[in-house]
Amino acid sequence: MSQQDIETLSAPLTLPCGVILKNRLGKAPLTELLADARTNLPNERHFNVYRRWARGGYGLIVTGNVQVDRKAMEASRNVAIERQDEKDMELYIRYAKAAKENGARALAQLNHAGRQTPRAVNPRPKAPSDVKLSLKGIPPALVSTPIAMTTEEVQQVRDRFIAAAGFCQKAGFDGVQIHAAHGYLISQFLNPHVNVSRTDQYGGPLENRMQLLKEIVEGVRSLCGPGFIVSVKLNSSDFQKHGASEQDNILVLEMLEQSLCDFVEVSGGSYEAPALLGHVKKESTKKREAYFLDFASEARKTVKKMPLMITGGFRTRSVMAEAIRSGDADLIGLGRPVCLHPEIAVALLSNPYKTFTVPSPKIDWDQVRTETPMIGNGESLWYSAQIHRLADGMEPDEEMAPIYFTMVWAPRQLVYEPATFFPTNVVWALAWPVKKAHHVFRLTLAAGVVAAATATGILVSRNRA
Repeated sequence: MSQQDIETLSAPLTLPCGVILKNRLGKAPLTELLADARTNLPNERHFNVYRRWARGGYGLIVTGNVQVDRKAMEASRNVAIERQDEKDMELYIRYAKAAKENGARALAQLNHAGRQTPRAVNPRPKAPSDVKLSLKGIPPALVSTPIAMTTEEVQQVRDRFIAAAGFCQKAGFDGVQIHAAHGYLISQFLNPHVNVSRTDQYGGPLENRMQLLKEIVEGVRSLCGPGFIVSVKLNSSDFQKHGASEQDNILVLEMLEQSLCDFVEVSGGSYEAPALLGHVKKESTKKREAYFLDFASEARKTVKKMPLMITGGFRTRSVMAEAIRSGDADLIGLGRPVCLHPEIAVALLSNPYKTFTVPSPKIDWDQVRTETPMIGNGESLWYSAQIHRLADGMEPDEEMAPIYFTMVWAPRQLVYEPATFFPTNVVWALAWPVKKAHHVFRLTLAAGVVAAATATGILVSRNRA
């Protein structure tokens, strides 16, 4: 049976555009947080980690967030294609080349964060409507109120996605993935709970709400031609009351199939309802490992030809192979496992003499969340730190203390970044070249900045009084 499973997962897949993937395993997109926030360009650390993943034997590698607007970043240390300067092209060429080093097809994931743009990046982000995020444990005063986009601004964003895809094609990427999941901008347009007040062609009924995604996919296909992979990442559900339902998203899948999309990666949730982090309650889904396989099975009744990539929860080779054989999935996406085991595809496609299960991390995250509620999203950050280790030429560390990454690494990474806000941006501009400095120095520096900023604020307030 193991040999049959290996043969199933090793089988090539020909996409509708004619491009062939060498096997059915894909490295799913993961936010890297590796770019210099002053430039948002790919760098040596990106090349290092993608070369490592390329050696892992995947048929497909999808990058983390590549933003189409530096004012709408998911995180200020992500890559952004905004200027599209030819002088930067060499860096993107190396980025694509690193991911394709071992015969994988490489896609750049294009995104716009919309209302999920952090306040430090943009205090007044653009969104379909002025509906604020409602985040558990976060006071509303700390969440930005978005500005509803005009029709012209929506079309400018559409054109940014299309132009960015053309830029990626010139750099050597085999295709792009349009991020329409996890509560980011395109997902916000699809969500009737967020897209609530528009009266133009991008609001109201579902046919209008999915118009932006339709125009982007068809625009990329028109610009880049038939041999370029055009993929979409789509929620199975928003897992929210009044959000986009599974039936809504099956209709979106139908539209994408008609618009010549090459495959859809199925995911789910958003910042407000984080199914993407594995917080899925459906018992049948838990038993079958894959969080979104039930949705894929239902979607297959309507969407017959367009391949589906299912990401989230897969851990055993037999379950992955059965998902392919059943026809529910055409590709298996691996996310967190590749952070700890970057060559996991090689292992899955070898040694037919034993049942293979992806090794689990040594941290019991359910217990951590129960004992230390303040950890919050520390699990996600913990995996991001493993990517950073790979980028620096180190091996993953499965025994890293999770509390460190919530109380130390996360604030440093997500708050005290260059090009965010005064005065930390000034201090970081001076400290950034000290790349080998110990994290204690950086924390001390950050603490000093906070103290100075607080003191300055008090003095200013007194003077005004």
